[in-house]
Amino acid sequence: MVFSPKEIANELVARFISGPMQFRLVLQPATAICLGIRDGLKDAQAGSPPFLQNLLFQVGYRRECLRKALQRIGRPILVATLIDAIVQILMFEHVRPLSALTVGTLMMGLPYSAARDLSNRLQSRRRARRLAA
Repeated sequence: MVFSPKEIANELVARFISGPMQFRLVLQPATAICLGIRDGLKDAQAGSPPFLQNLLFQVGYRRECLRKALQRIGRPILVATLIDAIVQILMFEHVRPLSALTVGTLMMGLPYSAARDLSNRLQSRRRARRLAA
């Protein structure tokens, strides 16, 4: 069965606006933020550069940076993907695996990356101020 991009977009919007298990829209990003803060503080303590800066601009460390991030957040992304697949089954009686993976990754990956980067920057600045005083 082939669906148009418009139908896929409509299904995506429907999963966020209505449907079962809407608590995931709060719970999954909140979990990702907590994991990101934890890892960002560890990065700052180790003296590592902020996560996104390291990922985007340090070409030699990109693979290692991604590997470590996936070790930390791989399971939560998998859970988010499975939850989205369940929502698709409950709402539409079919699953679009690529759509579920995309939604799962966005629900966990973006908040995680932002929280990890920001917590590292804030902790590093706080440490620099203490040392300067």
